[in-house]
Amino acid sequence: MSSGADSQPGAESISVIVVSYACAGTLPECVARVLDSPNLAELLLVDNAPGDGSVSALAASERQHPKLRVIDNPGNPGFAHACNRAAAQAKGDWLLLLNPDCYLPFDATQKLLEAAAGLSHLGLMGALLVNRNGRIEPASLRRDPTPLRAVLGALGGDRLARILDRPDWAIACPPPKVAGLVQVQALSGALMLIRRELYAELGGLDQGYFLHCEDLDLCRRARLAGYTNYVDTRIVVPHWKGTSSAGQPLTVAWHKHRGMLRYYRRFDAEHTPALLRAALVAGAWARVLLLTPWLGFKQALRRGRRVPWVG
Repeated sequence: MSSGADSQPGAESISVIVVSYACAGTLPECVARVLDSPNLAELLLVDNAPGDGSVSALAASERQHPKLRVIDNPGNPGFAHACNRAAAQAKGDWLLLLNPDCYLPFDATQKLLEAAAGLSHLGLMGALLVNRNGRIEPASLRRDPTPLRAVLGALGGDRLARILDRPDWAIACPPPKVAGLVQVQALSGALMLIRRELYAELGGLDQGYFLHCEDLDLCRRARLAGYTNYVDTRIVVPHWKGTSSAGQPLTVAWHKHRGMLRYYRRFDAEHTPALLRAALVAGAWARVLLLTPWLGFKQALRRGRRVPWVG
């Protein structure tokens, strides 16, 4: 394994930020790949659950790596808070926010920097994420979740958008037929590259979000500030989505809806008629209430299955 220092002299460097929470199954591979990446200034691993054993599961060689810094964040203050805390300590020219269930190909960081180098007014840069089955994740290339798109998405309306040939109604954008750079409104927070100075200029992630939608918020603020977001679909990154949240479906649903409503209030509510605004908010929480019994049962069942393994 290389030391991650094979970059050209004077080349720009990346500080990779990974937030750990209930990800012992994927974190070692994620960390090993990051530490093997070129152009790496450091890996800032924020432990949002110091007692869950995820970070301690790392091999001794990785825990002692000179470019790995572990930041304990007791009490789990949320993803945005963890990223902002790490960003404030970062030394690289760029920040790469990376989920602990993403597996970087060896040259991914170098290719991201090469793509970014030719872009003026770059906001955020992403890659094409694929799941365990090799399917492209819809969140890789996204449009803003306007009220119409959010409602249609919740009702399964993405299919209707395809049938009626109204792609602008869907949040997910289809990948290009020929791989390359694609300009997007938003990209997935599982992998986001941004200049450290720009991250600070934008105020980092909004800590009012606990989980979900903080990535959409940052992408939109970057565009409102005059920057352009891109995804390089030539860079393909495996993403074993949901490993940290698989055991907490109700908690995730609660925070996801809460995040979407915060996003809506920040960017779209003032342009929505009052009655429709009230209906959208009521509909979102009604959906959570309808899902609560089933998701609560699933969450309790998953926790119950884990009980015999708790030491």
